[in-house]
Amino acid sequence: FPRNPKNFQAVVKNLFVHEKYNPKTLEYDICLILTGSSWEYNEYVKPVCLWNKYLENGEPLYVAGWGSVRVFC
Repeated sequence: FPRNPKNFQAVVKNLFVHEKYNPKTLEYDICLILTGSSWEYNEYVKPVCLWNKYLENGEPLYVAGWGSVRVFC
């Protein structure tokens, strides 16, 4: 593939799946990925921002991910 700053490829050394993950209900559908190399941050590759406060009702929230999606209202 041609080099593109929007793409990132890395060797996955290990996956750490949540111990309570349930593939039937998708509860605790989260894991950490340990890569075999480091990378440089740029306009497209940035660290994830971790949640550090409780949100008020109606406060905007951004979620990123992939896979199955369900809406809870």
